[in-house]
Order: sequence, then structure tokens, then C-alpha cells
Amino acid sequence: MVLEKGRGSRYARLFDLRWGDDGKIVVPVLGEPPGEARKKFRVSRMHGKPWLSYGQLAFPLNARARRMLDAAGWTRSSRDDVSTEVLDEIVGAQWYTLTYWKDAAKKIGYRRFFDVNGLIALRQEDPWVFQVTHRTLFRVIDAYDMDGVRVDHVDGLLRPGEYLGRLRERLGERYIFVEKILARGERLPAWPVQGTTGYDFLQRLNSVFVDSENWGRIRRIYEEFTGGGVADPEQGKNVVLNTLFRGDFEGIVSQLSQLAAGVDADAVKRLVLRARCYRTYLSEGGLFESHSVRELAELLGSAEGVLELAGTDFIGKLEQLMPALMGKGFEDTFFFRYSPLISLCEVGCDPRGAGDGLAGFHLGNILAEATHPQTMVATTTHDTKLSEDVRARVNVLSEIPEFWRRALLSWHRISRRLVDAEIHPVDEYRFYQALLGAWNGGGAGFGERINAYMLKTAKESKLRTSWLRPNESYEKSLHRFVDACLNSGEFMDSFTGFWTGVAKHGAYNSVSQTVLKFTSPGVPDTYWGNEAQTYLLVDPDNRRRVDFDLLDRSLDRVCEAGLDKVTAGLVSGDLKLYLSKKMFEFRRLGQEKLRGYTPLYARGRYARNVVAYRRGGVVVAAARFYASLPGEPIGQTWYDTRIRVNGKFRDIVSGESLEFRGDAPLSSVFEHSPVAILVAD
Repeated sequence: MVLEKGRGSRYARLFDLRWGDDGKIVVPVLGEPPGEARKKFRVSRMHGKPWLSYGQLAFPLNARARRMLDAAGWTRSSRDDVSTEVLDEIVGAQWYTLTYWKDAAKKIGYRRFFDVNGLIALRQEDPWVFQVTHRTLFRVIDAYDMDGVRVDHVDGLLRPGEYLGRLRERLGERYIFVEKILARGERLPAWPVQGTTGYDFLQRLNSVFVDSENWGRIRRIYEEFTGGGVADPEQGKNVVLNTLFRGDFEGIVSQLSQLAAGVDADAVKRLVLRARCYRTYLSEGGLFESHSVRELAELLGSAEGVLELAGTDFIGKLEQLMPALMGKGFEDTFFFRYSPLISLCEVGCDPRGAGDGLAGFHLGNILAEATHPQTMVATTTHDTKLSEDVRARVNVLSEIPEFWRRALLSWHRISRRLVDAEIHPVDEYRFYQALLGAWNGGGAGFGERINAYMLKTAKESKLRTSWLRPNESYEKSLHRFVDACLNSGEFMDSFTGFWTGVAKHGAYNSVSQTVLKFTSPGVPDTYWGNEAQTYLLVDPDNRRRVDFDLLDRSLDRVCEAGLDKVTAGLVSGDLKLYLSKKMFEFRRLGQEKLRGYTPLYARGRYARNVVAYRRGGVVVAAARFYASLPGEPIGQTWYDTRIRVNGKFRDIVSGESLEFRGDAPLSSVFEHSPVAILVAD
């Protein structure tokens, strides 16, 4: 074991370690400062050896410490045989230094997964480490003939392209998906993979249901309510750089100073803070963003200096830090500081704009079909801030900004009378949106769930409290605020009156995005339980146990009821569950018909309310912006709106046969449902 034998351990090669000048590793896992923690240290025997115990944690003792214990006459039955002085000597003799977990930002002896001190990074760039750590995975894949693997946090690897090449060589033609978060306009590197895990698709699809024509009004409502302008993502990244990752950053600067004399730490900081993507790939022959190239050239004094560093460990280490800064600074800080629509505060998204809308959705699908036709398409994962159906509801606010403004101000006035506490307006605004998105009649445990969400997001925003510096007084005030609103008849009457309409339109959005996900280029991924409408918040809420028995019974019920009856159960999720089953059946039996991708653009009064495209012999159509339609989104509501379609089809949603000669009126296409999948006969 590395902690027991230090650098002499044969396992030291496995981990990405940073040995101190004293030959030790700093391990920040104590729940209190070392002086206080020392009082709780014990020596206990496990697996035939003495160990250093601290609460539920246990650390191996090296050979020198074991000799010291023998000399002190330590026995298995009593710690009293070891004096405080001997115990201090034993602790000081180890190959590791235990310290307070909050001190990890200052100094830490290893690279970790983001800021999780208990998840120590492995050196996958070493072929031996790759073989040792993947032995069990490959054995399981071969034994069960598994279809493929998902590689999470691929940007955390020193050389991800090289790693994926080794993985492809071993897995052959099996699927390889990478959790790669692409910035706007960024393309997946030329890796030997089927594609990403789907956050790029999630962003494109979500943007379809955000009304960009009202985005300016939504942003002004938010900024007037919170009293601030557009927050700066660099501020969030700077906060976590100076707190969570200061030690990591200083180590990189120290390494660079050895390669290039006169390096300015502020210049290196400016370089990583300004980067708009999660990682650059100069270490593997790729390119930085143009502004990053300029910054790096300025930092080193010449463009030639950039190229000279291209293959060095410095660039790789710098690139490994970048996704941690984006993840904790952009996603987990900025997202909770600036949220005109929390549906845009999502992995792969950017809350500063409405996105590229329908045009971006079509373009992204065209590129996916051309370059990565087997990429994964996802709408909810274990890491999304909100489940797909919560986002679908919140997106409705972009269609009704004036109604949203009135409701917001009304709730604010009511809540001020209920609670005499100064709640940060950013937290208050977020609460009303989260309540709209997640409320489904309340039920057991809902208050605990929404309170946990508000506490976590307030800590992540770091505006009034944080994980490192908790403000217990503010956290209690936030809890009182949430409880007072939920328990107020006046507030809940006002809220549910507004929620009813939003929930209905949001449920329709859920139905449309389900059909678009299952018929877009790629492999659809349905996160557990999301076959039906599921209103989940940030983890751990989105990792709750699923009642699959209830889901099975619901599926039997909706299949027996049929389309017309389940449409009446729209808000309860019956229609989404019904369509999910239809989609799975279609993908199993007819997905070979989904080839190519051609956007179809509607004409007529409600043309902007339609998303449509052709994939081989399949025409897909789904409605959107339901709040702007004059009635239920079926039949004659569509007036003169139509799409260009010709031929005989069978709609797998309704089961009906349809024939069109040049034009397909949406009053016929959407006669029974606001979605249709027309398969050519």
C-alpha cells in the first residue's frame, strides 16, 4: 500500500501523486484541524496489523511505526500502553501527513476528481496502469458480451485521445461513449468513439422550447428582481481557483516557471479563467481556442514557445485543471448565481442566452448524422441539475413573460409578510422556479426535497453561504422562508393557480421532447424512471430509488386505455409513458428506417410552433410553444398551418393511415395528438 510504504510501494505508480520535499503525501481527510483531530487518534489492530484510526477512517502504519509500537509495549487490548508522546512520534513517522479537509485548497498530495478528496486520480497515461485498472472491466465485458462502455469525465485524463485509442483496440467495434461537454460551436475531437453521452443534444433540444423572442424580457425581469446585471463566469471560476484548487494551480505555475523563466502567475490565471471550453487539446496535437493561443504566446513571449510546450506535461496538467474549473466554477457556481431560467442552468448549456433554437437543433442533428450517427442522445442523467420534465415546465415561462412577472411580484409580496428574514433575491427567484418545476401536488417528503435543493444551490452559489464557510444563520432563514411559503394558504393558492397552466403546457413540452429525442440521430438514453414524467431536482434528488412496480402497473394501465384516454391524463404523465413505450417499440422494430436528416419547415399562422423533419421514410412532427396556441394543440387549432409532405403514411402514435399530396395540414397530422411519427407505407 502506498500510504504504508511510501515511494517504495509498487502501487505508487498507479496514482497521480505529488510527493513533498519531506517525501510525504498530504492527505486532507480530517474533519477538523490537526490539533483537534490528534485527540481522537487511536491505534487499533485490523487484518493482523496495527492501524491508525480516526473515527470511521483507518490508515496503515509503516514498518518504523510498528517497531516503535513494539518497543512501547503496545498490545491489542489497550491503547493506554501508547503514550501521547509515542502516538505523536508514530503519526510523524508516516509517509503521509493528515490534515483538515478544508486545507486541501492550500496543499494536497494528489490529483483528485474535481474537489472530492476521497477520489484519487489514476495515471491512465501509463500503459501498465491501464492494464491493471481495466482487467476486471474487460473480463466482465467479455463474460456478458456487453455492448459497450461509457467513459465519464474523459477530460480529466492527461491524454484522453491516447487512452481512447487503447480502449478501442481492446473493445473492437463495441460502443464507446465519452462524457464530453462541448461548448457552443465546439466539435468533438477526432477520437475513436461513437460519440458523446448526450449533453450537446440536451442543450440543442432544450433550446427548441425556449422562446428566444421573449428572452430579453425574461432577462430584464430577472435582473430587476435580483438587482444585478449579467454575472461574470470568470468570477465563479476565480472563486473556486482561489479556494478549491489553489494548491493544484500553484503546482502548475511552479512547473511552468521551471520551463520558462519569469513566468507571471497572474498571466497563467488569466489564461485558464478566460477559456470558454472545458478543455483544450494542445497536449495531443489539437488547438487552443484562438484567444488562449494568444494568451499563451504572450505568456511565453512568442508563438514558438507555445509549440515548444505542446508535448510537455505542463500543458497536459494545465488542461486537466480546466474541466475542474469549468465544472465547479461555471456549472456549480455561476449557474446558481445567474438564472433567468433555471432550465438553462444545465450541463452543456449557458444561462446567458436562449440558445440557437430550432435552427441550431436542425444543424446539430445534421452534423451528428454526418459525423457521429451512433452518438448518445440524452435528456436526463445522474448529473443533470434538473430532470427533463422540470426543464420542460420552466421553459414555459419564456412564452409568458408578463404573466411570470406578475406572479413573481405577487409571491414576493406574500412571502415578505410571512417571513422576517433577508433572503438573497437570487435564492428567492430560484425557489419560485424550482417550485414550479418540481411541484406535483406535494406529497410526503416534498418539503425536505425542496429545502435540500435550496440549501445545496445556496452553498454552491457562495453568495451568502458555502460548503467551506457555512453561514448557519442564513441557512436557517432560508429554511424558514421555504417552509413558510409551503405552509401558507395564501401563497399556495396563488402559486397553484399559476402552476396549473404551466404544468399543462410543460407536460406537452415533455411529450414533444420525448418524440424528438427518440427520432433524432443517435442512440436515445432514458435515465431510470424518466419513461414517465419525473420531477427531480439536483443530486441526490435525481438519484432517488425508482418504484418500478408502480411504473409497470402504470404502463399496463395506459396501454389498455389507449391514446385518447391517456391524453386526458397529460399532467399526470400518462401520455409521456404511453409515447415512451411506442418509441421503444419503434426503435426496436423500425429504427433502420431512420436514415439521413432533412429539416421540414411549416407554413401558416402557427408555423413557428412546429418542429418537423424527415429521416428516410419517416416524417417526424412535434408541437412547441403551446401557451401561444389558441386552444388544445390538436385538430382545427392549427388553422392553415402545414408542412411539405407527400405520400401514404401510417402514424405510429395514433395508428391511423394518412395520405398527403404535396402538403400535410397539421390539423390532420395532429388530429389526435400534438406529436406524430409518420412511417411511409
